[in-house]
Amino acid sequence: MRLWDVDSLVPNTWNAQEMTPEEFASLKEGIARAGFLDALTVSDNGDGTATIIGGEHRWAAAKDLGIRLIPCSTIPPGEWDEDEAQIETVRLNAVRGKPNPVKMRPLMHKFRQKYGREALPSIMGLREDKIKKYLGEKIEQTANKLPPEQRGEFEAKAREAQTKEDLDKIIREFMSTGGASLEKSFLVLSWGHKKHVYIRCSEATTKAMIRGLERVEYAGRDVNETLGPYLEMWVKSLDQVDPADVEDDPDF
Repeated sequence: MRLWDVDSLVPNTWNAQEMTPEEFASLKEGIARAGFLDALTVSDNGDGTATIIGGEHRWAAAKDLGIRLIPCSTIPPGEWDEDEAQIETVRLNAVRGKPNPVKMRPLMHKFRQKYGREALPSIMGLREDKIKKYLGEKIEQTANKLPPEQRGEFEAKAREAQTKEDLDKIIREFMSTGGASLEKSFLVLSWGHKKHVYIRCSEATTKAMIRGLERVEYAGRDVNETLGPYLEMWVKSLDQVDPADVEDDPDF
């Protein structure tokens, strides 16, 4: 264990963990009240600085609070290469954090290419039985939302998945080929306390979306600030529709 000056610690470039402003405020409050209950994990660079392997948000909170010295579990210079440091960050995020899947994807791709897909669970520090249970629940949840005649085909493909990324890919492929028979052309699934939406768009809808996105890009704006308000208006208009009227109107 070693105390490091807050300005001598450097965030790594691959951390995928994220916190909401509310979560970060709560973290700061806890550190201000009780100090550091867990040391950061850092790798000594040998030049008076250290790279943060785990604990970047706690380091940021300390800076905001004006705390100068931070307790760190320190890896000696040269003991870890970049792969070992990245793997430890991924494991710590899996235990403590909420990794952003988009930011995690390059790391997972790198590990999959270098060590093989079968090694991913151990790299992430996950137990095989826990992964199988998780995937099984998601497969069942998805199958229950499919037409009965498609469930067997989907489940046979989905059982080949070894990771959440594998299952997501299988669902997307299934939507692109068999999704046309879905009654409403979409699936909404709950994974990891988040909603995941899969939509099979018609050619006309796809073309319209591409035209709209091209205009948003040309205007230098964000799709959420342009499309979001229209979707909110659409939802409000649906809220005002009487379900009985919808059932009686074949053109709705």
